[in-house]
Amino acid sequence: MPKRCHCEPYRAKQSPYKPINDEVASSSASWRTPRNDRTVLLLPQTIKVMEILKLLVLPQKLAICRFETGAGIPSWIEDASWFSITKTDDEISIVCPGNYVPDGVRVEKDWRAFKVQGPLDFSLVGVLARLLAVLAEAGISVFTISTFDTDYILVKSEKLDQAVEVLSKFYNIQTL
Repeated sequence: MPKRCHCEPYRAKQSPYKPINDEVASSSASWRTPRNDRTVLLLPQTIKVMEILKLLVLPQKLAICRFETGAGIPSWIEDASWFSITKTDDEISIVCPGNYVPDGVRVEKDWRAFKVQGPLDFSLVGVLARLLAVLAEAGISVFTISTFDTDYILVKSEKLDQAVEVLSKFYNIQTL
């Protein structure tokens, strides 16, 4: 009888993923989500990380700002203690504490962030996908940021309690 590969998140709480069959569960791991019957491939090293993954809820409300690419990086952002800037051919997006955003900026306010406690190794597969699948199953939309060391998952402030509730079924969540 093949050895089973269990995908049990933090504190052995029930995983939303089920092995496709015993043979697949004993090798790498293909798992089906409970409601959508989608297949997700998780490698053994990723499953190990899922068992100990910790999320930290950041205390500040964040805003997501959009600028045209020719606008440059605004000087007001330099004073913020936490921000992320992404520049593409199409736009400049800045995520920062909401109280830093001046009037007249195109902005989506009232976001809260989960920080995946890192650093995470670049070879890990499916870490963000697994977290997002749990939130998607609960109907919670997200905005994500990835850095060299870790990932951040932003949810609207009014969905924070629901996100904490569904994620805490599978992961250790800490607040500041």
